[in-house]
Amino acid sequence: MEPQGGKPRNPLDIPCKVTGISIRGNQRTKREVIERELRAAATAKTHGELAKELSAATGRMRALDAFHSTVCDVDVGEDVDDVKVTISVEERGRHTLGTSAQVTGGEGWLDVAWVYRNFLGRAEQARGTVSVGHLGSNQIKLEAIQPKAIGNMRAHAQLFHQACNHLTTSSYKESRQGASFTAASPDSPTALTYELCFRSVKGGTASPDEVENSIKSSIRHTYLHDTRDDKRLPTRGNLLRNTYEVAGFFGGNTFWREQLDMQMHRTFGNLTLSV
Repeated sequence: MEPQGGKPRNPLDIPCKVTGISIRGNQRTKREVIERELRAAATAKTHGELAKELSAATGRMRALDAFHSTVCDVDVGEDVDDVKVTISVEERGRHTLGTSAQVTGGEGWLDVAWVYRNFLGRAEQARGTVSVGHLGSNQIKLEAIQPKAIGNMRAHAQLFHQACNHLTTSSYKESRQGASFTAASPDSPTALTYELCFRSVKGGTASPDEVENSIKSSIRHTYLHDTRDDKRLPTRGNLLRNTYEVAGFFGGNTFWREQLDMQMHRTFGNLTLSV
């Protein structure tokens, strides 16, 4: 069809009505998890709006870390404006086991991480990480993540144990055990964390055999703006992270602190500049 004046209509402006949504490939993932991401697409009024919302929905589903791929197909319906949407997903495996190596604070670390995903069908994850340093430090983390706990709110609970050997640089050993809970929204760059931590320090300013114990009960607010193309080995983009922490809730040490982290990465031909 052509509007008055003979000017062709932009195909993206043609009205449409979504009359059906089919989902394929979800063997473990509950149907409502996928349908939740398609709500905006189901109410699209034009083909342009439908394409935009389907692109956003597939991006959100990739962020759930439950799918290898998501593909959307749109077919015509019975009436002239009717369309039917078919989304095909390929689920990721339940288990992932990985290793990595890094150097932090002058100590080489070997990490072994295990992920158990989507076991209840709602894109949840359980994670375990064991890290060992060549100077005798070690770390164990157990995590539970629900990407859509309440509405769009992401929930992240963690239990941790850290033993750090600083004898070569600062003449003390540090041990930390505790738990934390973080709530964040994917539509907001901020996150709120509560942490309860028990800390023991041996050596340092005290006598070599004396142990100093303390408790930290804190609330931490984090602002994050991250445009890096890769989290581990970025070649482009920026990182801005501002953390403000207040401790002393329900007893323990009382303090406040603010930390600002910034990164900039640029590529010039085969050369990458990182600051």
